[in-house]
Amino acid sequence: MPKEPTPAIRLCDGDLEAFIQPEQGGRVLGFHGDTFWPSPQERFDWPPPAILDEDPYTVIQATGKSATIQSARDEPFGFQLEKHFEVKGNAIHFTFRLTNIWDRPQYVAPWQVTRAPREGKRHPSATPTIVGTGK
Repeated sequence: MPKEPTPAIRLCDGDLEAFIQPEQGGRVLGFHGDTFWPSPQERFDWPPPAILDEDPYTVIQATGKSATIQSARDEPFGFQLEKHFEVKGNAIHFTFRLTNIWDRPQYVAPWQVTRAPREGKRHPSATPTIVGTGK
């Protein structure tokens, strides 16, 4: 029997509401795209490692205002990624922890890619959505 997909995690503080989708690489729904990649890009060419970018994440904790999710171990690339999201006031705070799972040093830098409209909200055709203007 196939595993049921993990539902989106709803985070809310006042008028700001965000939905995190663990099944889609831990992306924030409603943004044009949000992800974290290790850099330099020459390490992975293109596309980025699916385990870190788009594969399902495990929910470590989720409350009304924060959530922490974790990728599977990417043995060929040598990393595991943890993403923490928190809504506070009129902002979504992101914290990422990239863990080296190899027994030797690796030299990388964080590369967060977030794209959102200038006005601070997006209403895609599918629900759920991100609401609030950030003003």
